[in-house]
Amino acid sequence: MAVNFGNLAARLRGEYVAPSDEEPIAPMPEKPGLASSLETVTGKAVAKLGEILDVPLDRDDNQFGSILRAQTAAANTALTTQVRVDESSLRRQQLDRLPALIAECNRIAAELPPMPKTIMAPKDDRL
Repeated sequence: MAVNFGNLAARLRGEYVAPSDEEPIAPMPEKPGLASSLETVTGKAVAKLGEILDVPLDRDDNQFGSILRAQTAAANTALTTQVRVDESSLRRQQLDRLPALIAECNRIAAELPPMPKTIMAPKDDRL
């Protein structure tokens, strides 16, 4: 699927661009419900971030600042999302290790000698 960056650059500059037959139309979600809608929108958002980041920068363009801000915001959004995904993945790994750690503690506790039933205080002759 080819992306027309000229149209995107024109849209970022605030120019009206009529839709053409060449621009693909996103298919309707096949799965009913909010989850499928969110998945579809997320896919579109990631694709749009890619398009924005791929717009060529021209310092002589009147809209250079606007395009650069849009690209910076897109990069920030992508990086922030990736950090959150990585944190979630690490948290899941920590939780997944908990049963193994408990089993290891129980194994080590079983190997330890039994504790005395009564604990006697040491004799202190100074009393």
